[in-house]
Amino acid sequence: MTSAPTSAIGLVGLRQNPAFRSNVGIINLTNHTATYTLTLLSSAGAGLGTASGNLPAYGASQSSLVGLFPSAINDSSNLDGLTVVVSSPDAPLRAYATSVDNSTGDGSFVSAVPVQTDLSGGTHYVPVVTKVAGAFGTQWSSRLAVFNPGSETIALFFSLHLPKSDNREAIPVQQALGPKTTLVFSDVLEQLLHKESGYGALEVDWIAASGTAPIFSSQTATPAGGKSGTYGLQVDPVTLSYATRSVQITGVQQDDRFRTNIGFANPTNEVVSVSCVLHKPDGSTASTHSLTMQPLDYFQMGFNELFTLSSAPKSGEVMTVEMTASAPIFVYGSLIDNATQDPTYLPGQPQ
Repeated sequence: MTSAPTSAIGLVGLRQNPAFRSNVGIINLTNHTATYTLTLLSSAGAGLGTASGNLPAYGASQSSLVGLFPSAINDSSNLDGLTVVVSSPDAPLRAYATSVDNSTGDGSFVSAVPVQTDLSGGTHYVPVVTKVAGAFGTQWSSRLAVFNPGSETIALFFSLHLPKSDNREAIPVQQALGPKTTLVFSDVLEQLLHKESGYGALEVDWIAASGTAPIFSSQTATPAGGKSGTYGLQVDPVTLSYATRSVQITGVQQDDRFRTNIGFANPTNEVVSVSCVLHKPDGSTASTHSLTMQPLDYFQMGFNELFTLSSAPKSGEVMTVEMTASAPIFVYGSLIDNATQDPTYLPGQPQ
């Protein structure tokens, strides 16, 4: 969750339809009462409604979209690409949303992002987008939503960085994003990049005449085996400032209940050397691995591909992976429940 003093923050790509429902939470970080306003926008940029109120000092509130905007939506609505803009004139607020699958009950956490101004352009990375078959019969695909909070059209340029490749010659796909509107790709590889299968890191360069940056949201999910619905996770798009040379992933497991994948994205035009160290719960070194990334390269490796162990990890053993790179990179983990295939995103933490 992110806050910014008395500025607007956006929750992007929310769904309220027969398959998904959404909730919105707000938190007051100050020692005084905060006044807030929530504005609901359709994917076409139309204002659907507002909700306002007060939060006590250090208070928090969570409500469903239906509860917040009863005149605009209800349990039978079929809406996608909704955006909620949270604003307060007198306090920095934090906000989040949950997007819940109505069949499985699986929820994805959606982080609020501040509306940034005075920026004529920039670059965002989605650390992983995919359309592939995985272990245990899973069929993974990625969803992407992009919201324009500004008053003028934003030009977007999407480039897929393929695995184990020099991607400097990748040809971007261009899209225009009108004021206050939201683009939604329920399957970004197929609908935007016209690929029947594949995976990689997605670079999004943008130019904003109004100086207002776009806000992104992404999820990756698989159909639930043997029943309707999906299991998925939120993959937070990041800016180049989040890339780092020294990073760790905590909460890594590899046993009969869980498996872990580790992903690497190189946002630089350099060849990058990466050293990986696996630590046991007591801090001792269990294994190491070195790899080389080409310019704008991407890797995702299963735990057993990345590390060779003298004996398998114990059931329930939680480990940490530390990475040191010769240039700033993005790193993430994906922890997957072997019974349900429900994944949890493990963002890399700078050291």
